[in-house]
Amino acid sequence: MREIKYIQVYGSNNLPEHQKHIFDAILGFGSNGRPTSFLLTRIGNEVNNRAFLSRKSVCGGYPRATSSSGDKQACDEYPYNSTLQGGTNNYDLGNVSVRLVPSDESQLQGQFIKKTYKNAPININDHFLVIPLGGVSGYFDKTWRWHVFH
Repeated sequence: MREIKYIQVYGSNNLPEHQKHIFDAILGFGSNGRPTSFLLTRIGNEVNNRAFLSRKSVCGGYPRATSSSGDKQACDEYPYNSTLQGGTNNYDLGNVSVRLVPSDESQLQGQFIKKTYKNAPININDHFLVIPLGGVSGYFDKTWRWHVFH
């Protein structure tokens, strides 16, 4: 039985495009067309090793693209590259969804992941849940205390 170390909650108030992407990916409506896991296992800090994303045309030229309205966008992947369920191998197997999201929001989401990894804390090989909900983003640590992401 896997012990859940914490729950990461993506809220529609402060990370709306990531919340939508994760929700769609978990249900099978992401770019890969099949359900992805909401139970993830941390394997490291590989958040910057995302070159494989350039192979997905929906990203329009990793790392950034510009939308028709002129807004800068970034390529988001779920599950995260820093998890056993994400990364290049899982992408090649069709288990990772990618989507363009606003660049500013993508930077916030990167801070959110780093903050939850550090402060929950979640270590290598720890398991955690990712839940896309309405409201504000945050996480429950291993003592089940709620932390709002600002």
